[in-house]
Amino acid sequence: MTDPISEHQRLREEARRARQEADRLRQEARAEARRLEEEARRQREAARRQREAARARRPHDPEPTTTAETARAEIPFPPLDGVHNLEIDNTAGKLTVCTAAPDEPPLIAATASKSAPEIQIDRAGETLRIHIRVPRGWLFRRRQGATALVRLPPAEFRSLRIANGYGEIEATALTAENIRLSSGAGAVTGIGLRGDLEVSVGAGKISILAHEGTAAAHSGTGDITLDIATLQPGIYRVDVGLGRAEVRLPPGAVVEVRANSGLGKTALGVASTPGAPAVIKINSGIGEASVHYRQPSSAPPPPRPPRPSGPARAAERRREAEELRVLQLLEQGRITPEEAADLIAALRGMPGPPRDEPPAR
Repeated sequence: MTDPISEHQRLREEARRARQEADRLRQEARAEARRLEEEARRQREAARRQREAARARRPHDPEPTTTAETARAEIPFPPLDGVHNLEIDNTAGKLTVCTAAPDEPPLIAATASKSAPEIQIDRAGETLRIHIRVPRGWLFRRRQGATALVRLPPAEFRSLRIANGYGEIEATALTAENIRLSSGAGAVTGIGLRGDLEVSVGAGKISILAHEGTAAAHSGTGDITLDIATLQPGIYRVDVGLGRAEVRLPPGAVVEVRANSGLGKTALGVASTPGAPAVIKINSGIGEASVHYRQPSSAPPPPRPPRPSGPARAAERRREAEELRVLQLLEQGRITPEEAADLIAALRGMPGPPRDEPPAR
């Protein structure tokens, strides 16, 4: 029988680690935003001084006007002769990586609002590295770094690594023996990937749809959806510190399920078969862990819900701040794990986890 005190200590430690990770990401974002704001202020001041000097030399000239334009950089994709490993890095923004259709040219393109992004390509032996960065500009608020597109020629890689500092990653129709997707804070979406997949996000949502191969996904704070189209022998792992973990399996798949939800509920629509060649390990520190069969392959995947904006986005941020406050109270020992679960469930508009009746005395 599990010791309830040690279980509570483990859950409290998981909550503390999730809060520390969220605090670290917020501090990094604030520091980077302050640095960029200071850089932009210096640039505005220099531009103002230049305009004043020009007007002083030509007092009768009209006031110059400025327009917001989008700067773009685009280059053809380099040859892949002898390349077996591909690495793609983007500092911030949205990064889309896909395989080119027969009528599309492979290329690397990036746009930004202030200045053209820099695209750097390095090759070392069998490894090709692509770096995309914005030399200056806002990374936060309404301007989110570069919007980059990497369209690959049809190829199968031994290793494929895609990383984004802050922002979104969207990977579609990629094949490799090993695929790694990572983002410090943001959302990661993978559609139709084939290979041994590993996805990690410090804070954000992970959506893996119609995947073929083994997979592992980890998010400190955020929901994870792992939709498996073709099941292979091996271990499938999903870990969420704070959020909902969901695994969808092909109809009739025989698997061994090891599910755990510290503060929340576990919903299993799949029978667990001990000793099965495929093992599903799903954990949610605070939230829900769900394993069930997916819809038939003929049905299209559900559309991505639009990101809330305006009042809805503000309400979501308030709820996230309140959930972090609940975690702080739990770590400080001012509330019990059961009370924390009830509070978070109430914030999300869900019923609290079931409680076992105390034994009669």
